[in-house]
Amino acid sequence: MFKIILMVLLIGFLTWAFQSTQPPPPNICGFLGLLIGLLVWAYQSIRPPTPNICASLGSPPITAPRIKLRDGRHLANKEHGVPKEMAKYKIIFVHGFSSSRHDTSLTTSEIFEELGVYLVSFDRPVCNIFEMLVMDLQFVTSSNNQAHMTQQGVFESLHRDMRGDEDGLVPVTLQRYIAERLPWIHYHELPGAGHLFPGVDGMSEAIMKTLLLGE
Repeated sequence: MFKIILMVLLIGFLTWAFQSTQPPPPNICGFLGLLIGLLVWAYQSIRPPTPNICASLGSPPITAPRIKLRDGRHLANKEHGVPKEMAKYKIIFVHGFSSSRHDTSLTTSEIFEELGVYLVSFDRPVCNIFEMLVMDLQFVTSSNNQAHMTQQGVFESLHRDMRGDEDGLVPVTLQRYIAERLPWIHYHELPGAGHLFPGVDGMSEAIMKTLLLGE
């Protein structure tokens, strides 16, 4: 035991003696501090801000009508047009990015009344968007008389598309390919139109009448 302690002390002394003969290491503390500061700043800059969830402390109250889904989430929705019981056509409107259930720029209330359209819009999910959006659509369609909506056939009632051939956000070649592979899709393409062509005066009414009445 004494020999082991003596050996440890000797190794420690020799190590100290060797280090005392070496030049002092460069001062890298400032560099390391700057590097750590940059890493902390980069980490904080890429983190999203704390969400301002409705009904939580200091957040807006819940005012929208909601339905509870099977997975426990609540789906906020809004109804437009004629009453559901009197509607000739029932439409589910899926809004785009940076929009909400209130942004139903599809057409005007006058066209809703003229054609007898009932439209329901809902807020899209913000995470796992593709999987959850499909689940939300399934729930909405099952709770709004799906049999009546598809009485002319699923393909005739649901699978239609209209777009501009100069859409800079969604490649038109993808839609053309899908329309070629699925001939039952009624595909409409507007030459020279871009992504926001439905916002042109009178265009939304023309789209609605084309899709519903075939005009």
